[in-house]
Amino acid sequence: MAFDTPEAAEDAYYDALEAGDLDALIAIWDTGDDVACALPMAPLATGHGEVTATWQKALAALGPIDLQTRHIRWIHAGDMAIHLVEEMAPAPPGHPVPPGIYATNVYRRFDSGWHMVLHQNSPMPPPPGFSPPGAPGEPPRP
Repeated sequence: MAFDTPEAAEDAYYDALEAGDLDALIAIWDTGDDVACALPMAPLATGHGEVTATWQKALAALGPIDLQTRHIRWIHAGDMAIHLVEEMAPAPPGHPVPPGIYATNVYRRFDSGWHMVLHQNSPMPPPPGFSPPGAPGEPPRP
């Protein structure tokens, strides 16, 4: 697939995640050995083969992923673009809203168009004043 802009590649990326479509997701990635993907609680995947295997496992375990995204910042410099994104998943019925995730998506322009070369995400920090049960300084619960 050819993408004329990094934004078009990113839209296709999140559409593929929401559909659980591995083929569409992998088509967004560059096919070189210098790509990387770092998902929470998973080893760093480097190279097109490892990135494909990582997403195959993730989509097999999760299926389609319902995400809301908010673009925090786009940094474009020549043939590279860095997009900082907030990803939020809805809560399953009867469960609290899961914490959000910060994602960094890096795209590079090749002769064939823009392709993803890096995806990294990590949990967002808790809100100010948040203290989980059993945190230091909090009495134990009976």
